[in-house]
Amino acid sequence: MCGTLRETRSFAMSLPLLRRRCAAAGAIAVAMAGCSLVYDPDVFVTDDAAPPVDAVPPPPDVDPSALMLQELDPPELAEGLGAGRAIPVVIHGSSIASNAVVTLDGAGFDAELVDTFVSGNGQMAAFAISVPVRTDLANGAVDTITVTVTQGDGIERSLPLQVTGLDELDVTGPTVIDVATLRARYSRIAITDTLILEGAAPARLVATSSAVVDAPIMANGGAAALAVPGTAGPGGCRGGAAESPGDCLAGGGRAGGSSAGGGGAGHATMGSQGAGGAGGPGGAETGSVELVSLAEDGGHGGGGGGPGSLSGAGGAGGGGGGVIEITSMGTLTIGPGARFDAAGGAGHQGSGACAVLDQHGGGGGGGAGGAVLVRAAAMLVDEAATERVSVAGGPKGDAGCNAGGDGADGRVRVDVPTASPTPAFAGATLYRGPVLAPATPAIAMSAPVDVELFGGAGTTYYVEREGGARQAVAAGSDRRASAELTLEPGANRVCAIVTAQASISSAEGTNCITVAYIQP
Repeated sequence: MCGTLRETRSFAMSLPLLRRRCAAAGAIAVAMAGCSLVYDPDVFVTDDAAPPVDAVPPPPDVDPSALMLQELDPPELAEGLGAGRAIPVVIHGSSIASNAVVTLDGAGFDAELVDTFVSGNGQMAAFAISVPVRTDLANGAVDTITVTVTQGDGIERSLPLQVTGLDELDVTGPTVIDVATLRARYSRIAITDTLILEGAAPARLVATSSAVVDAPIMANGGAAALAVPGTAGPGGCRGGAAESPGDCLAGGGRAGGSSAGGGGAGHATMGSQGAGGAGGPGGAETGSVELVSLAEDGGHGGGGGGPGSLSGAGGAGGGGGGVIEITSMGTLTIGPGARFDAAGGAGHQGSGACAVLDQHGGGGGGGAGGAVLVRAAAMLVDEAATERVSVAGGPKGDAGCNAGGDGADGRVRVDVPTASPTPAFAGATLYRGPVLAPATPAIAMSAPVDVELFGGAGTTYYVEREGGARQAVAAGSDRRASAELTLEPGANRVCAIVTAQASISSAEGTNCITVAYIQP
């Protein structure tokens, strides 16, 4: 049944709900509002040390007939947002009464009442919402939720809240996708059969709601042939032809000299040097452990082997592994069939007779492993029994004489709201990025608010309210950290930031949420 909580104009109560009204139980739920059967205190900031309600002076009355609405913040939401943590919407206006009723109609809502929080001066109100996935709403199409405020003797004012449609990504059979055709965001992602990713840029798979991976996602570097360099995974670099370095400058393996092996490509570490007196040096360590920026962390190509001075051809170098990002703004489920594969490609052996001096070519170097970034904003459901990620460096080309060098391994970063590594990543060498706790309130009634984040034990991160000061916080042995932020009235963008240098607008450098502050 739908309960009723005591109405109050106080923002200092231990249960600071201004009012709670429930729509029909069969209506589509508005997250943390509507006809939720269980009151969720995590939606709101509480203050257990607050004085009793009768000790708080009432705010000045407003004239209900003078109600005016100016704008919504945000004025538009993408399909699927709020599935993991409700999105606060702030109504700006004047003369909003403490007993005003807010309803949502259209775009999947049917005259639903929502819990509403009104500022003491009557100039702001806020509610929290989850936008459902709409398979009937095409990518880029717009539908409208009418937000209506009713107060006094039937005084009504309305504003439009636009909902922008997104495509769903459903991979139900073996599929090859060029990353240039990927959408910037999908409303949901479900990968239940092998997905092979190709192209020049990193592969970014981002869902505004849930994502399910229960099949391999492949972004490997290609193995080399004798005279054909290995191809790169998406965002990676091609291997070098015989007598040529691997692509991507510093990280590419260097070419081998006469009869010597080409160098392996570098990434998380330096690549291995090719064998022989003129063996090609390995590529340099490149990118960053934090994967910021992601575009700089593709695998590099292995160097090609040198030819024999009399006969024999050098082998080509392997291609570098690509870059995979899978991000869910709701729940990410990793099934037992999942695999994230961005390994480097193998170098090819040289040709000729190893036993005869100057009549054999050196082997090609292996390509470096790429990068995998996995992020879940609300919850990670890990159904895998063993490690499901590979960014291994490609093996050297080796015919028994003057082999190429092995490619270096790549990097893995996991941002999930759990304290402990999960089975899918337990065996990987990885970096834990920061994630704000899903229980962080969507609406706060006090300007100082405590935020908690999950990360790697002993790792320093940064927390910032956009426009405010950036604070350094270190995760303890329990992999948690906290900070106190001072909010401004209205909507506040709050971010957990990976490095001190990362911009607050960096997609992979931050994990951000919105918190609305409604001033008493």
